[in-house]
Amino acid sequence: MSCRSRITVIGGTGYAGSNIVREAHARGHDITSFSRSEPETRLDGVTYRRGSAFDTAAVADAVAGADGGSNRSSQHWCLRTTVARPSLRLAF
Repeated sequence: MSCRSRITVIGGTGYAGSNIVREAHARGHDITSFSRSEPETRLDGVTYRRGSAFDTAAVADAVAGADGGSNRSSQHWCLRTTVARPSLRLAF
């Protein structure tokens, strides 16, 4: 039985985030990477979005519809107060 999830990785093009994106994608999950910069190499099937963790509307849009997520952003401290979706499981 497979458990496919929609996962948003904030900071998904950085060192830790890109590895999380790659591993979760390899396991068959639907991945959205939200970062300030473009990835060095794009993975087919991964949605890449650019934006700042300081932009609350952009963060909310990036996590909309996600089952869970991981924050690997260097701006992680500001997300504790900006993500206004309590049902989202976001790992800091």
